[in-house]
Amino acid sequence: MSERISVPRNIASIFSTLTMGVLSNRVNGLPFSWIFGLLIGGFVAAWVVGWMLKKNDNHVIRIITLIAVSSVLIFVLGYLGILNPTKAHYDRGVAYAEQGEWGKAIDEYEKAYLLKPEFPNLTQKLAEAYDNYGDAYAEQDEWSKAIDKFVEADRLKPDLPNIKQKLAEAYNRYGDACMGTNKWDEAITHYTSATQFNTKFAVAFYNRSVAYEKKGEQEDATADHNKALRLEPELAVTYFSRGNAYRDKGESDKAIAEYTKAIDINPKFAWAYNNRGLSYADKNAVNKAIIDYDKVIELDPTDTVAYNNRGVAYADKKEWDKAFADYDKAIELDPKYALAYRNRANLHYERGNDAAAIADYSKAIELSPEAETYIARSKVYEATGDKAKAEADINQAKNLGDRP
Repeated sequence: MSERISVPRNIASIFSTLTMGVLSNRVNGLPFSWIFGLLIGGFVAAWVVGWMLKKNDNHVIRIITLIAVSSVLIFVLGYLGILNPTKAHYDRGVAYAEQGEWGKAIDEYEKAYLLKPEFPNLTQKLAEAYDNYGDAYAEQDEWSKAIDKFVEADRLKPDLPNIKQKLAEAYNRYGDACMGTNKWDEAITHYTSATQFNTKFAVAFYNRSVAYEKKGEQEDATADHNKALRLEPELAVTYFSRGNAYRDKGESDKAIAEYTKAIDINPKFAWAYNNRGLSYADKNAVNKAIIDYDKVIELDPTDTVAYNNRGVAYADKKEWDKAFADYDKAIELDPKYALAYRNRANLHYERGNDAAAIADYSKAIELSPEAETYIARSKVYEATGDKAKAEADINQAKNLGDRP
């Protein structure tokens, strides 16, 4: 009798050891459902083995049965990762990563990392997951979240390929977003971070110079401008910016020189042609302005600003039909382009078509109510003898802060 019960006792001992291992791993995040399932399955297996052994005196069958049941149990434990939970979490992390589910991959890698930080290749995989997660946020222009992920990747693996440049790019783009909402100080902070991760990032220095200029800190703006030029002498956008600065000061010749440099560097820089055209127009060099506007339209036939600007140039030359055609094209491309309506209204007024002028001024006001447009329409009302409407428009202009 004693011989008959010795094997089941051994099975119970083995299962007890495995169960203690399972229970000890519970603190590492394995679910109770696995534990309960294995406990029940183990007891059933032990009972079945004991019953079979009682029914059979053949020692060979006893041993084979014991080996078979133990092998199945160990296989199941290994498959579920209970015998090696670190590897289980790691493997699940790899599987999620292959599906591009970076959040879930990171969650599994983090669990593995808590269990065994030195697990082979784990740190590399975790850093790569954070890196790819950052890329996913960057593609959606969610720069704050992208930066958070890139920072984690850099912390885990500072030598991860391109991670420093990705951080620099993300901070630079975050700075751009802040510029779009007039948050100059925040923009400067992010551009500064960009230059720290890439000390030769000319574009970030240029962008920070613009932010400084917006704040009126001209000395810092100039320093960053010069730094950008030293780092990348052929940086077209930097010359373009300098051209804008000169144009704002009324220094048309210097502005034209800077725009020309930008165009020499990048012959497809449409905005450099456009702004050089404006500078030529400022000097009454209308024909040269038209040539530049033509180039913009050649590069981008949908550029409504270029059509509008060329319309103004043709109007200055009293080439009315060409001017009307350009304003019409600008409005066709962008039916909400208020400035084109106002300019076409000006042309109608000059040509004596008061009704058309009023219609276009009214549309411009509907799209973008500006004092200048109210004043212009008031003049047409005055000319047609509608003094009440003229007076109303003057009052609207005053309310908007303009004094005719």
